[in-house]
Amino acid sequence: MSNSVEAFGEWQEDEPPLIGAGLGWEFPPDFQELLVRRGVAESEFRRVLCTTTEILFGSLFGAADEAGSRLDLNELTDVVRAYDVEWPPLSIFWTSQWSDGSGWGNIPTANEMASWRAATRSIKDHDI
Repeated sequence: MSNSVEAFGEWQEDEPPLIGAGLGWEFPPDFQELLVRRGVAESEFRRVLCTTTEILFGSLFGAADEAGSRLDLNELTDVVRAYDVEWPPLSIFWTSQWSDGSGWGNIPTANEMASWRAATRSIKDHDI
């Protein structure tokens, strides 16, 4: 996919079904049953989903809101702490700060992207 308006449109059209739920709509059909089978409290999952979606959508479709995003990240941290999820070291993100790129940060290099992806593996390995 190229870096273009068309590519962004394609990405947006292919959004995951949980985006709507993260914006406050109902879960997709049968999703609540999945949560029950996995032993995950619906309210807790929705809290994680909504804070994450708010950060993403606020950054993509609104002005960068550092204070609001930090509040959402703190709320997310409160929820996942019970599962012993550890955040990646924040120092790997220092080259892309709020003050750069009108709130978007600097465009990461290929090496930076690789280190960011590797850092998220520790979060994905948890069965939340």
